[in-house]
Amino acid sequence: MMNDLSRHVVEVQRNGYTLLPNLINPEDLDRLTKAFDRIIREEAARKTDPEAHTNIHQVSYALIGKDPAFRQMAFHPTLLSLMMELLGPDFILSAFNGLDMRPEGKGQLLHMDQEDSTGALIISVNIVHMLDDFTEENGATRLVPGSHLQPWKRRGHDNGQEPRAVQITAPAGSVLAYSGGILHAGTTNRTALPRRAIHLFYCRNWVLPHWDLQKSLPASLIRSLSESEKQLLGFYHRPDYYDAFSGKKQRGRLAPQLESWWTRLRRYWYQ
Repeated sequence: MMNDLSRHVVEVQRNGYTLLPNLINPEDLDRLTKAFDRIIREEAARKTDPEAHTNIHQVSYALIGKDPAFRQMAFHPTLLSLMMELLGPDFILSAFNGLDMRPEGKGQLLHMDQEDSTGALIISVNIVHMLDDFTEENGATRLVPGSHLQPWKRRGHDNGQEPRAVQITAPAGSVLAYSGGILHAGTTNRTALPRRAIHLFYCRNWVLPHWDLQKSLPASLIRSLSESEKQLLGFYHRPDYYDAFSGKKQRGRLAPQLESWWTRLRRYWYQ
């Protein structure tokens, strides 16, 4: 008999997505929602990124570095086991964003989350944590089952597949995992309430991440990370490089936060 993990793996491989109901317990869900709302409020008030606050949605990037409530989300054992099966043992976290489909705002066009279609080879997976119930009325994610197996343009139109799209409805606390190559979109929120979610985007270690999380996180958080956490966040997935100051090959394992200091030291040492 197929266990739950195997079933979810097969569903992503075959259909392009799978649903894990009630993965977030009520206490964590409440804490995550409150932290998300506070951050969205503060960032909207600062107006530092107009593209993040539009008539379609409100977005907050690199959430893992903005509140302690988000840190353990990236390391949920069930999700890590699923990613291990789909992406191999050295997968990394490519992005960690929050998304709120605005009440009575416009919906999105169907698109992919990765740059190119890769057919049956899954190179990235988006994990959508539902902070609110996902319903047909409030803009539940819609996707085109099986579309990850065909080539598409990434953005700009619906590729003629809109009639095949289905909405994924589920209660708050559920998680939707889908291939980065599947056609999907946030739907128009026809209610007066927000439709909030947190997106964790994982990819194979040879895929260029959406975000350089090493440069996106505060130094205080980086100092507290374990080696396995740094591995997942991509700290050690950097190419070797030729050191122009020493003339030697160097391992690409240095966190970028330290590079400016380290470069200055080497320049002083070898001048």
